[in-house]
Amino acid sequence: MTTDLSLSLCGDIKVSPPAINMVHRRSGAPSGIPEARCSVTHLRGPSFAPSTHGFSFDVGRGFRQGTEDLDALMITLRRSEERRRLKRGNHDAWMTFDPDNPSDPLRRGFHALESLNEEMLGPEVALYPHSQDDAEIVTYVREGSLIHQNAGGLRGRLGPGEFQRTSACSGIRDRAVNGSSTDDAHVFQFCITPKGVGLQPAQEQRRFPIADREGVLRVVLSPDGGHESLPIDQDVRLYSSILLLGHHLIHELGAGRGAWLHVIKGRVRLRDHDLRAGDGAALENESAVSFTAQEPAEVLLFDLA
Repeated sequence: MTTDLSLSLCGDIKVSPPAINMVHRRSGAPSGIPEARCSVTHLRGPSFAPSTHGFSFDVGRGFRQGTEDLDALMITLRRSEERRRLKRGNHDAWMTFDPDNPSDPLRRGFHALESLNEEMLGPEVALYPHSQDDAEIVTYVREGSLIHQNAGGLRGRLGPGEFQRTSACSGIRDRAVNGSSTDDAHVFQFCITPKGVGLQPAQEQRRFPIADREGVLRVVLSPDGGHESLPIDQDVRLYSSILLLGHHLIHELGAGRGAWLHVIKGRVRLRDHDLRAGDGAALENESAVSFTAQEPAEVLLFDLA
């Protein structure tokens, strides 16, 4: 089924409502199913104890039984082709969450993560504007550059590998455009729900070199600004990682927290799922996020209250 939606900023857009693939994990596996264990023997960075996981049910795959009694574990997949695509001239954008699609169960985002947009900007093309509500906006320039101008007329530049956190007050928005007259820019933007009302305008940016993100989960955004990350007044942590073939990473989650894993480049293995560029996965009621690069890859990981 195809639905026609109209946006004032880009004309008539043809949108296919995204599908949701869900894997539900719970206890009480049927008898006669062979046992499967998952253990960790080596990783770079902090060590975690080997773990086992309860059986899972995936449509078309059936049950798999483990040795740990875990209830209501769930992984929700959002494939790249299921994102909403907006295209106008030499501006291409993909929205992981579609607030205008009432059939999208993730239309309001995931935990405090309201939006996750990927944009390819032609020369001197501007980013799509966000809503006029209070928002914490995070911008990541993967390739190219951005020139941004705030409401006071101050201008700045973001280059490759730079992240920027902007506390945007209701009704006030900065403008950001591709800083090149000849080359494209590849940019990611995320909106995070503010912790409270009365957000004060603020902006900060920082570059995180590839060498600092290779083979590890490098924190780039955190509530306390620790490890030279960008500070944010919200219980959210954002990690960036660049992986070589075979790199395996584990991130431990606190009780009641969720995680969103987004693949920017390459292919990674998350449990029984292959995630490719543009794919995302929401994890609920998990003790950790564990994934392996099946080819050179780049990922973003959100740890959310």
